This record gives sequence, C-alpha cells and structure tokens, in this order.
Amino acid sequence: MSRRLPKNPHLKSLETALAEHFGWQPGGPIRDALLAAVTRKADRIGVDEVSYCRMASASPGELNALAEEVAPGDTSFFRDAEQTEALAERVLPTLVAARGATHRLRLWSAAASTGEEAYSLAILAREALPPDPDWRIEILATDLQGHAVVAASQGRYSASQIRGIDPTLRNRYFIGVNEPGPDRTFDVLPLVRRIVLFRRVNLCDESAWRLVIGSFDVISCQNVLLYFHARAARELLGRLESALAPGGYLVVAAAEAPLVMNQALVSDPTLPVGFFAKAGTVVENSK
Repeated sequence: MSRRLPKNPHLKSLETALAEHFGWQPGGPIRDALLAAVTRKADRIGVDEVSYCRMASASPGELNALAEEVAPGDTSFFRDAEQTEALAERVLPTLVAARGATHRLRLWSAAASTGEEAYSLAILAREALPPDPDWRIEILATDLQGHAVVAASQGRYSASQIRGIDPTLRNRYFIGVNEPGPDRTFDVLPLVRRIVLFRRVNLCDESAWRLVIGSFDVISCQNVLLYFHARAARELLGRLESALAPGGYLVVAAAEAPLVMNQALVSDPTLPVGFFAKAGTVVENSK
C-alpha cells in the first residue's frame, strides 16, 4: 500500500503536473517511488514536503529532476525469453528477407533505460543478417532518464548483468575489461555499440518526436503503458504506430497487451503476447 504524506494539499497538484509532462497516472504505480523521492529531495534542500510539492509543481526544471529519480528503469538483457525467441527465429528473419532491396534494418528501443534492451536488439539483428557487408542496422535507443542514457552509451556491464546471456553470444559480443573475479566488467563489442544511438527523450513531449526520423521495422516499448494514464497511452500508441513501417512490429510487455487499443496495430496470434503488427503490406523503409 502506498505511504501517504499527511496534510499535503499540494501532492495532488504535483501528480497532476507529472501526468501532464510525463504521462504518468496520478496515484498510479509510481506513487511509492514519488513519495520517497519527495522526502529525499525536500530533506536535501531543507524544506518541508508540502513546500517542496508546491515548488516542484510549478517548476519544469524540478519536474525533470524529479522524473530522473522516479521514472521506472527495470531492465535486463533478453528479458522475455518467448519474445526473444520470436524476434530471433521469426520476426527479424522475415523483416530481413523483406528488406533485401535496401539492405537496411531499423529498430527502436523506446524506453531503453541503461541499454540492455537496445543492445539485445542489436545482437539479435546482427545474428539475423546474412553474411553480407552491405547490410546496415540502425537502432535508436531513447529514455527519459539522462543518467541512464549516459550509462547505456558507455556499454559497460558487470558479470552479473550479462550472466544470463547465452555463452556463445556473450563471447561473441562482449569483451572482458578487468581481471577475472566477482566484480569483473565487460564492454559491448564496438561494432555493436556503434549501431546504437542513445538519446534522452520524453515520449510525452511532442517536440521530442523530431528525433524520430523515418520509419522503424521494430519498436520495442516495454513497461511504459502500464504507468500511463489513458489519454497519454492513446497519444503514445498513435505516435508509435505512425513511426512503424507498414508490416513492422510494436513489441510491448505481455502485461501491457490489453492496453494496446489502436486499430492499425493488430495482435498476431502466431507470436507471443505483446507483438502487434502494423496493418498493411511490408514495404521497404523510408529513406
């Protein structure tokens, strides 16, 4: 159960401001993280929680700083085994075959956090390609949290973070940095890191969509809709659908599948829960 801030008339205003700027449902799943962050930040600047909520509600800069602390960021390499298998064995090979004329594959990790998902997509895409040097993979990776984007762009992970990766892929795409031991770290191979472009993006900020150029064959937007209020979810799905190439796929977490209500995004019953194809014939990517 969420902890309550007693006698804080400005908490609702703060949640309303966060809903408007970042799409989060007031009183929704981020409530506990928000309350803890309000306490920390109020203590840090030496004000009471009521004063902090009043100040933050009216300050776009403080709302952004607060979002850095409370935005969900849970992720891991190849997190959903069923979805990973479907991407590797069916979706990506089919898209590679369809893009034979352009030799170009574009993917987007829309809530990339610290980069594990984006690099997972990069590895799967490379594995799906034929041995042809003319192929080009482009991966856009975005996240609301600037510190996560900075960490992701470095492509460095601990042994525990990559432990669950298939040993063949782990040896092929990661380079050990330090001497063997429990704290050993690994770098993503440069040829993989080079194809992933990381950017800080607020998916609810219309101006941020200027970064989204062209169309994408696969968009992974995991564990975002669960936190959004209905209007924000509807607007985001419309924008994601517009960014998909015809025949491309939106991938969401299985628990979010019931929230995908867009007539142009059709659930594919032959794939695991969470895959939605954009209606239309598969065509070559936009230039």
